[in-house]
Amino acid sequence: MQTEQALKILSTNLEVLRRDFDVAEIALFGSVARGEARPDSDLDIRAQRVSAATLSLVGGYITLDSAVDIADHVAVQANDLAGATNRWFIAWDTNRDASGSVQSHVYGLFLNATGGAGSPAGAFLVSASASNVADRQAAFRNRHFRTARLAPARSVTADRIPLLFNADVALSFVQPLEDDEYFYRNAQGDEIVFVSDGGGVLESPLGRLAFGRGDYLVVPRGIVHRYRIAERPARLLVIESAGFVRTPHRYRNEFGQLMENAPFSERDIRRPAELQTVDEKGEFPIVVKKDSRLTRVTVDHHPFDVVGWDGYYYPWAFNINDFEPRVGRVHLPPPTHQTFEGDGFVVCSFCPRPYDFDPEAVPVPYVHSNVMSDEVLYYASSEFMSRKGIEYGSITLHPDGVPHGPHPGRAEASLGATGTNELAVMVDTFRPLEVAKEAVEIEDPGYYRSWIESPGRSD
Repeated sequence: MQTEQALKILSTNLEVLRRDFDVAEIALFGSVARGEARPDSDLDIRAQRVSAATLSLVGGYITLDSAVDIADHVAVQANDLAGATNRWFIAWDTNRDASGSVQSHVYGLFLNATGGAGSPAGAFLVSASASNVADRQAAFRNRHFRTARLAPARSVTADRIPLLFNADVALSFVQPLEDDEYFYRNAQGDEIVFVSDGGGVLESPLGRLAFGRGDYLVVPRGIVHRYRIAERPARLLVIESAGFVRTPHRYRNEFGQLMENAPFSERDIRRPAELQTVDEKGEFPIVVKKDSRLTRVTVDHHPFDVVGWDGYYYPWAFNINDFEPRVGRVHLPPPTHQTFEGDGFVVCSFCPRPYDFDPEAVPVPYVHSNVMSDEVLYYASSEFMSRKGIEYGSITLHPDGVPHGPHPGRAEASLGATGTNELAVMVDTFRPLEVAKEAVEIEDPGYYRSWIESPGRSD
């Protein structure tokens, strides 16, 4: 196929692709674009989706039907010009959920021409699109998602279910059934993995890091690692950061040391131990996340071939139960519970603690609106002092500008109480969050009305 012929196909179909498939731009590259195509050359096409820029972390999931529709539309037009019979092949990764449904992550559509010399053949690569993963009917309201209703999946890395995201941070959840047979490297973000349930070892070239329930695992970008889970079921909340994850600046002195008034110390931080050097040749797959894609790379030596290391760049663990909560005479604001900070968000830990001790204190927080932040809470316990109707594994989203506070009766119930056993992880983001389609499927649709008292209402 010649350059002019290919451009005619693309220009003829551009409006349809924009209208029906969220395509912003479409481009020709490769040998056809350079005018160097042979009769057996591929036709290389790249489509940029309208909202791809908002998905720097999550990656784009596209339904198989939609992918086939795009392929068929372009193939028909190509046939009209070339008089060829074409067959599209789709490259994708699949996993099967508990109901038996196959979920597909499409990487490319490959067109094989069988019509003779000059007939088109090529690859149609679909970039990430927020329209494929985001809830585009999202109302401006307080929301509640029940992760306990998510089905377990095979992989701790490839089967993470996206829930909430923006350009700074993405939250996903996974309940892995098996250990990965490959190694993993996130080359585009730092990760905080909260271990809600389960335990095992995080392996890396820097050693073995044991983890268990309540641990935060912080994995800086670029470090090859592999989970070996010994205690199941495992339930992991994954917080992926576009910027680097660190302890809050106000907890550190001018030399970078955690100060005595910080709610945890360096003694609470665990780093890898038991360095195990593996000197082995063979084929070792590493799945790399970069540019919102997962790419499988095979190396000819074991990646854990380090014989020694030094410095301050390594995976580390901190247990939420080692966080020392602050208590005041009256209610202290959420920054008191801050544990980590990233670019555009913070992470806080709500732990068991005594209530405020002033005789006239009302322990539960007052009704308030978030200003310039969205508030996300993951409930690692079914108890939370200001909430009704939540369960273990619930996630609530209270967006910027919507008032929220104690549910009816919770303020009264707190009077005279001496403490709380709540356990929760809070993520406050400074830019609005998108809601993934997968989260809508586990949403409690009536949550935003749960502050309305009505006869017979118990939740």
